[in-house]
Amino acid sequence: MGVVTVTERIRALGYEANKTLSWRAGAAIRDKWENATGFLPRKVLKKKTSGTGSHCMAVYPATWQQDIDGLIHRIAAEIHAEQSRQISMWG
Repeated sequence: MGVVTVTERIRALGYEANKTLSWRAGAAIRDKWENATGFLPRKVLKKKTSGTGSHCMAVYPATWQQDIDGLIHRIAAEIHAEQSRQISMWG
């Protein structure tokens, strides 16, 4: 069975893998994994999207894809709501 990364799932769901979403979603998924398993997720070196260098990325079993996708959707909605409140305060 394959593995997935948070960044891969963010892009597959049609979101921009920006720092805010990637870090918040990654932390939430890591915490959920650690609570469920008692240990941190396995990490592998993945090539950067720029093509030069690599990142150490947490990987999760493909069986976790539904959980990962749900957390990404929830966090993306939270970020959108936060940005909308900020715009309405100053706009």
